[in-house]
Amino acid sequence: PLCMDMSVTASIAPAAPYPDATVTLTIEQVVPANGTTATDWTLQNILPAGFVFDGTSASCSVVAGTATCGTFSWNAGTREFSSVTPTAAPGSTLRWIISGKAIGYSSTWTNTVDLVPPSTYVDPVTASNSSTVNMNITGTDPKLTKQAVDKQIIAGDPVTYRLTVSNPSNGNQLSDFELVDQLPTGWL
Repeated sequence: PLCMDMSVTASIAPAAPYPDATVTLTIEQVVPANGTTATDWTLQNILPAGFVFDGTSASCSVVAGTATCGTFSWNAGTREFSSVTPTAAPGSTLRWIISGKAIGYSSTWTNTVDLVPPSTYVDPVTASNSSTVNMNITGTDPKLTKQAVDKQIIAGDPVTYRLTVSNPSNGNQLSDFELVDQLPTGWL
């Protein structure tokens, strides 16, 4: 097998998006300048659930050296984005740009990108074959308030409550949600 120390890095912008914001994941695949031409290395990325990818908003460019970007494949069921690089000369850098939307409220999503060599290569520094980046969604969670309408309550009388759900201006539209109000034991 050929020995080659390939590397991959990932970044996300913005790193702290609001819900429904456009998010860009940038992945760079680097071939060492003192190596040989790399062939058939696989870029693998299981996109986190908080990153909505439409299956088409991705592009690859060669930003240094001479290389050929492979086509990408997307498996919506497993959320795997992958691409095999046909050839990349020593000193080459390929850059993938993947665009999507942030979803979820007040959540952190971890994204790990892996660069997998074919069986004809051995990478002596496997730590550089993986890159992890976090996306911290900074939206405010919807709020629920419960207020007794009746100011004086007498045992046995009906009680009316007002439930109010409010959604912050930087949140996603709420739809098809269920609100469950668990009454204390002894209430009828």
